Amino acid sequence: AKSFMGLDARARLSSVTGGNSSNVYASLRLYTSGSTNTGVLANLRLDGGSLSLVAVGVSGGGSLGSTSSPTRGNITSGNLWLRLVFAGGTLTLLWGVGSGGAEPSDWVLVASSSNVTSWSSATFATLAVALDTAPGGSPDAVTIAWSDVTVRGLW
Repeated sequence: AKSFMGLDARARLSSVTGGNSSNVYASLRLYTSGSTNTGVLANLRLDGGSLSLVAVGVSGGGSLGSTSSPTRGNITSGNLWLRLVFAGGTLTLLWGVGSGGAEPSDWVLVASSSNVTSWSSATFATLAVALDTAPGGSPDAVTIAWSDVTVRGLW
């Protein structure tokens, strides 16, 4: 049997109400086998302030790169996609805006890193989507919906 050489995880943020705050995040996460605290996060600040690639629970972790895009309008459009790719020991975060729920034809690079210990042999086993709040939370109720969540094995 062949094993995967990597993976490509994608999800569409199909609905966002409220959460126009610097303290509220939507995240797409990949965890290593047997863990819910070791892996990588794509953290999207819902006010459009930032989109970051963050490694947790590994040597060399922390923030691996970020961008000030996408905008709040992109975030609430129902067509914003996040994508995490792990191939050849390198993790990459991309984002894009599709149309009518379709995947984007162009992806924007946020960050790419191969400098975290053990990624070259990591086994990612769990994909999660989440809503997070930092201290201070949000002044309004927040609801998000994810759709079209897929994980593709790369040979």
